[in-house]
Amino acid sequence: AQNGKMILKGIQESLHGPIGDRAMSIADILKHEGRQLGLREGVQEGLRKGVQKGKLKGRLEGKLEKALEIARNMLSKGMSVATIADVTQLPSRDIKKLQQTSR
Repeated sequence: AQNGKMILKGIQESLHGPIGDRAMSIADILKHEGRQLGLREGVQEGLRKGVQKGKLKGRLEGKLEKALEIARNMLSKGMSVATIADVTQLPSRDIKKLQQTSR
């Protein structure tokens, strides 16, 4: 309903505004307004999806950082790579890399 009012307002402004070299027909105005509306909706949808993707990426990065922190703590307690991999769900090769860098 709000979008329809915006379209009608645009039509009214176009019909009552200054007429340039060529006047737009009502069909041209509606087509233009429809494109503008579609563009705005497309941008909004793209932004919404981008925000969702960013939030998901942030959560995954946070979980990985937490798992790495737990793995470091477990290594400092002398726990085995196999146990740490089981608890943290990190690959053994990543835990071995942590083990090498913490020495």
